[in-house]
Amino acid sequence: MVKAMFLFLLVLVLASWFILKPGTFFVPPTVYEPEGVILIYYEKSAGMAFFSSPETLCKAQYGEITPACLETGEDTVEYFSQRLITRLPYADWAYQLFLPQK
Repeated sequence: MVKAMFLFLLVLVLASWFILKPGTFFVPPTVYEPEGVILIYYEKSAGMAFFSSPETLCKAQYGEITPACLETGEDTVEYFSQRLITRLPYADWAYQLFLPQK
């Protein structure tokens, strides 16, 4: 009985994972998010990494990080806020741990 319940929960979690396709978006402290925030959202775009930030999006789209690209970060936060599961307080250690160095 315990094995069956464990198997059921495992299948349920995996099914939820593939249905929701969650992602994590780190927003470091900026003008539009003074405290910074970590957004956990569902339906990440194809080809988008599980851990992402405005810097990684700029690097992927333009090959470099420019101030003009980072200014579009406000629109990106609004986009992910529409698919929001939860907002977590910003933690710089997590940002440094999970995202590639510049």
